[in-house]
Amino acid sequence: DLDDPQIALRLLNSCGGYCKLVHCTRTVPTSLQDGALRDFDSEVRATFSAITGLMPGDPAWNQACRGSKQAGLGFRRAALHGPAAYLASLGASRDLAARLYAQLPLDPDAQVAAGQPELDSFTATLPPLKKLTLSGALASKQKDLSSAQDTAGHEQRLAEAAEKPIPSGGSVMDVEQLQAFIDAWADKHVKVNFWTAVNVRPMQVTAEDLA
Repeated sequence: DLDDPQIALRLLNSCGGYCKLVHCTRTVPTSLQDGALRDFDSEVRATFSAITGLMPGDPAWNQACRGSKQAGLGFRRAALHGPAAYLASLGASRDLAARLYAQLPLDPDAQVAAGQPELDSFTATLPPLKKLTLSGALASKQKDLSSAQDTAGHEQRLAEAAEKPIPSGGSVMDVEQLQAFIDAWADKHVKVNFWTAVNVRPMQVTAEDLA
């Protein structure tokens, strides 16, 4: 119900997006809550459209869901980044968990192996040469794993753009030019928060000014 769409978008990005589900994705395997996460992602997308009046298609929305370094808007999808969150959490807590399991009738190796379905979901988003082993994923930070997914999606998008046929009478920006444009956009908006609402005072114009 906000009259200012910029403020509404900033609230959505900072308070109503993936950040609300980080605890859930770090503590519960994505495979056990995939439907709920996808429903949440759909609501975020619908809210974005309600605020802006825009109805982005899947390619455009995928771009919006990447980080600002890839000229995205940062609307990370919980279902996509959930496996990365769970793997990072599992790796960060496994030493403490092993000490706790030593006092309980539980197998710590089995608990770590339970991360294999999450690894399969995570590596499915990466190109073959960038795939990680379970031990490699467990040794990584959530930020690095999600960044790898953003980069993979970004590179795929660039490759698809390079393969598109040129319309009759049109021109095309080559991949290097496109990447340079994205880098310039990202450099500007990483340093200056894209969502920052600027308070601009209304201009006081008098009849004398117009004379």
